[in-house]
Amino acid sequence: MNEKEFMLLIDDICGVEQGTVTCSDSLGNGVLFDSLAMLKLIAFLDKEFGVNFGIEELGKISTIGDLFNKAITKA
Repeated sequence: MNEKEFMLLIDDICGVEQGTVTCSDSLGNGVLFDSLAMLKLIAFLDKEFGVNFGIEELGKISTIGDLFNKAITKA
């Protein structure tokens, strides 16, 4: 999966229009990711990358781009 495909899937998880989420968007801002979206995100990362992130670990990741890089590295 490339970065663009990842961003489009994050758009779906957040329930926003395709192309809304960018690499520089904050993961912890509460605007894109409410509690349900965070749970969906955790399930998505497990399914697509076979990696497990806890909510505390996700809280330490600043941007969506950082999350993508961490998921790729951890996979």
